[in-house]
Amino acid sequence: NRGPYERIYGAGPFSAMHHYCRGLRAMIDLAEAEQAVIVRGKYRQAISDFDYLLDRVPRNYFLRPEILVTKASALLGLKEDFAAVECFQEAIQIQPDYVPAYIGLANYFESVDDPESVRYVIEMGLRYAPDHPALLGRLDALTPDG
Repeated sequence: NRGPYERIYGAGPFSAMHHYCRGLRAMIDLAEAEQAVIVRGKYRQAISDFDYLLDRVPRNYFLRPEILVTKASALLGLKEDFAAVECFQEAIQIQPDYVPAYIGLANYFESVDDPESVRYVIEMGLRYAPDHPALLGRLDALTPDG
């Protein structure tokens, strides 16, 4: 009985939701992958599945920011930084208070040793989620006496 799930996820998106699950499974399988070619393949599979769903849901679909952030993680695994940053930014544009997008973007800037951008992203996130403990904690960690 798909009725309740179609009401929650929408009939169109629900019929494609298995691609999100399959993409998540590929990301989980990365932990067991040992050969670089298998890792790249799992990332590519995940991105393909996330794109399948993203192509079929409206821009304002309530799970779109989550899917974009998960896709960004896979893109970073393939060192496709520019595309990953675009995914984080799109998630933020769609849902400005979606904290995982700010955290993911800040983590990326931290990984490329860009502390100014880390601070900017965290402060931007705090404008929309001023009391969020993860953002406050990250800001605290950036403060020399924090």
